Amino acid sequence: MKATFLDRLLSIFARNSPVTRLSHKVASGAGARRVGRSSLLTPESILVKAAAASAAILLAVPVAQAQTPVEPVPTPAPQPTDAVPPPAPPVAPAPAPAPLEAQPAPDPAPIAAEPAPLPAPAATPPAADAEEPALPDRLSVGKSGGFWQPSGLLQSWLFFDKTQDTDMNSTFRLRRAEITVKGEIAPKLVGYLIRIDAAKLLAARSIPVTGQDPAPTTPGSVSVLQPSGTDGSILQDFWISFLSDYADVSVGQFKIPVSLEALQSSARLLFPERSLVTRQYGDRRELGVKIEKKLGDYFYYYAGLFNGSNVNRLDNDKEKDIGLRLEAYPVKGLTIGAGGYTTALGDREEAVRDRLEADVRFEGAGLIVQGEFIKATDGPESARLEGQGAYGAAAYTFIDRIQPAVRIGFLDTNTENDDAGKRLHYEGCINYFLRSWEAKIALSVAHFVPDPEPDFTEITLLTQVGF
Repeated sequence: MKATFLDRLLSIFARNSPVTRLSHKVASGAGARRVGRSSLLTPESILVKAAAASAAILLAVPVAQAQTPVEPVPTPAPQPTDAVPPPAPPVAPAPAPAPLEAQPAPDPAPIAAEPAPLPAPAATPPAADAEEPALPDRLSVGKSGGFWQPSGLLQSWLFFDKTQDTDMNSTFRLRRAEITVKGEIAPKLVGYLIRIDAAKLLAARSIPVTGQDPAPTTPGSVSVLQPSGTDGSILQDFWISFLSDYADVSVGQFKIPVSLEALQSSARLLFPERSLVTRQYGDRRELGVKIEKKLGDYFYYYAGLFNGSNVNRLDNDKEKDIGLRLEAYPVKGLTIGAGGYTTALGDREEAVRDRLEADVRFEGAGLIVQGEFIKATDGPESARLEGQGAYGAAAYTFIDRIQPAVRIGFLDTNTENDDAGKRLHYEGCINYFLRSWEAKIALSVAHFVPDPEPDFTEITLLTQVGF
């Protein structure tokens, strides 16, 4: 019977399989006698042997792969199916496969060491707080790009006073409660300002009754509430300004151009109150018109025409007052000023208000030095009084918070009378700035020596908020 192509292929696998080779080696090593004769193989016997060899291959492949690399099996060239295959070489009978030696269990793979923990990420510094946008210091108003700026000044006093040989008195007082609104309704063209002080006191005054027709047989008077002092109106400042590069023209009510200290903001005073001479002759408001302007960094002027009837009052005579003030700034921090005020329009037979004043101030490196002198004439022609006064003050600021200050001055309201109207004052103050001039606490002690009246002392504890 002719062998098929499959029979030949199985025969080749059987002869060249690693199991067959291993069997031959084992048989040879044990002294087994090699078969010397050949026998004719029938296809059936070859098929049986091939099946056994295939089973052996399947069992031996895992071991052989672990020990010996598998050699590639050459693919035989195809031959005609009708060709008679050459007789197969004698094949030794396959001995029973020796029992495989137990393979030692492979060493367990080393357990990989746990990876070192990653270093903790560096602490990210907190991002700097984003700066909040600054709040606007002005608000829009009108339809032409106008603006207005509100501001205020609040001052509270705890006030003590003691006259020689008397007990000390004490009281709380609301010294200032100013609310200000200013701005420009037409930028760089028309400006405005209004300031009220709700802390101004009203006091009962006896006012004569006049204008009755017919006149009463016995003239009488009535008691009414009126602003106390010469500057007691709740309405303090009011003006409308027309602006330009060289002159700002304002109409309304404002301070007259006398005394550097009088024109300074009440929030930035070295002491809780202005000096005696300033209060007597300079710190005064009038209705009128003024022209002023600071030209560059070296010069300022202020000229005005006023009723001369005191604050927020109609003109009660035929006269008008005029005033002029000039300031120069020759070096940084230095102010040199002079001013004049007089009742010039009219016959001057009624009351007049004449002032001549000079002042100087230096501010720099934490030091403030300031002083001024005022000479005045007041009253109607029949009873005019000549007066004068001056003061000098100095202050120094430590660590931007503590500012001690001293002031010495005098006031003489009647220079022609040596026995009356004279007063000396000696003052000391410590300002403590919580937030610069916007929030501060001050304690001042002032001693006054009037002649011929007894001495007296005033102690003032001030708290202030301004914005």
